[in-house]
Amino acid sequence: MSFVTRVNSIVGVIARALDIVRVISLFLVATVSMWLFESMERMVNRVKGSRQ
Repeated sequence: MSFVTRVNSIVGVIARALDIVRVISLFLVATVSMWLFESMERMVNRVKGSRQ
């Protein structure tokens, strides 16, 4: 019984860690995509300004 409970607790800890990693990676992806979008907008505006 103790072995089963130990395995269950280890699985729970791993699942919790994976949830945390998923949240952090989602946050990082959102931040990086927003930053890329802003920098691309800036580059497009710079190109438009140089054309005029």
